Amino acid sequence: MKKFAFILMSLMFLAATLCSCNESFKNAAISQEEKIDAFLEKNYKDSLVVFNQGVNRIVKFPGIEGLVARTGDKVRFTYLAYTFSTDIGTAPFASGEYTATIGKGEVIKGLDLGLDGMQLGEESYILFSCAYGFDKPVAGMQKVAAYAYYVKLLAINEE
Repeated sequence: MKKFAFILMSLMFLAATLCSCNESFKNAAISQEEKIDAFLEKNYKDSLVVFNQGVNRIVKFPGIEGLVARTGDKVRFTYLAYTFSTDIGTAPFASGEYTATIGKGEVIKGLDLGLDGMQLGEESYILFSCAYGFDKPVAGMQKVAAYAYYVKLLAINEE
């Protein structure tokens, strides 16, 4: 009976810990989204900002009108990845060229949602909270971090 009570208490402690972690994660995401909104209001009030399901895309240079990437399209793009606190970082933690199919989960969710709707040749910042970031820490990055990606869309469904 003591063993059963110990196991039950251990499971209750584990459940409480998981709930507090989830609550902490939700609070971090809300705080980050508020900081992103304040950043956009302060710095990009007169710019084209596209909002897609929790992800913001600041269009720096529009692409070719009518050539738009959508869910299911295979896209090739270059990127610079930054962490975001109250501003876009000065040094990217990653950069490169990548090919992915939008909506297939081949990139993190924030990038997936940000790429959807971009025009061929468009250059944009894609900003999102930890809710749309990495599912687990990657290469020393925190799971609970907001991100800003500078992306240039190079190709849509190229052969």
